Amino acid sequence: MTDIRVSEKKNNRKIKITLIISIIILAILLTVVAVLTALQQPYDRTDNTYTNVTISQGDSIEEIADKLVESGVIGDASRFVFLSDILNFKGKFQAGKYFLSPCMNFRNIAETLVNGVTTESGYEIPAGLTVKQTAEALDQAGFCDKEEFMKIASEVDFSIFDFIDSDVSGADAIEGYLFPGTYEMSPDANAAMIITTFLNEFGTHFTEEYKARAEESGHSVREILIIASMIEKETSIDKERAAISAVIHNRLELGMDFDGGFPDKPLCSPGIESIKAALYPEESENTYYVLNKKLDGTHVFTADKDEYKSLKAEYKKACEAKQAEKEKDE
Repeated sequence: MTDIRVSEKKNNRKIKITLIISIIILAILLTVVAVLTALQQPYDRTDNTYTNVTISQGDSIEEIADKLVESGVIGDASRFVFLSDILNFKGKFQAGKYFLSPCMNFRNIAETLVNGVTTESGYEIPAGLTVKQTAEALDQAGFCDKEEFMKIASEVDFSIFDFIDSDVSGADAIEGYLFPGTYEMSPDANAAMIITTFLNEFGTHFTEEYKARAEESGHSVREILIIASMIEKETSIDKERAAISAVIHNRLELGMDFDGGFPDKPLCSPGIESIKAALYPEESENTYYVLNKKLDGTHVFTADKDEYKSLKAEYKKACEAKQAEKEKDE
């Protein structure tokens, strides 16, 4: 009997030790994931400007990182090299011209460079560009003269596409509809062909289900795109998009004002995740959101105006403290 009890105690001790080790390993894994996620955040998610970056054949990962820093796309070359190595992107980047922005996170930038969408084969049109910015991007890449692009965008009637409002004229009619993505384009393609390609792609992705959902929500396709473009401008964090959508929908339903008023046209061409969020907002009563005082690019949501003011003050204070610390280091 004594031997059995001793054996049971040993087994219980082993189980307890195994459980503790498992918890420690899980904690370490969660910490590693959290650190990697933090390291991959955009250099400046509030800066939606795009710049041309040329990667030459034979450039080392260090040279590529330095070019991205010089272009203002990233802030830390060594971090980019480290992430490229640990996430298995190193050695996969292709030469070419790329249109990149500091609001893009590491994975967006890395996957763009890996895809090798160059002026010879195609081009990556990122989410968040206006018609004018798209024209400038294509011009810089050598696909199309920006003046010709804007002339076609402004003068051609694209209402043959059933999602384009016939009562909206000029380039405003297609604002928001130039679907972002990677396109294989012939150097001989003219502006009309390119715009038509973008619109066809939008029509493919904005399915009958989405059209029905828009109608069910009481909004036109254009109104959904306006909401989606607002979401696109506010965050690059996918898990926040539906929450921001809920705030916008709630404010519309309650007749609450928007800073600068509610837009009368899409602010940009939103990505599919922002479109989904505009169609399927999170269920909540929140009517405010503000950037987190952690300064990690996330938002805090509330339905209370006083709490919103308090959160806004906390964010401002955190920004001032960070700026003071930066000036001190300099």
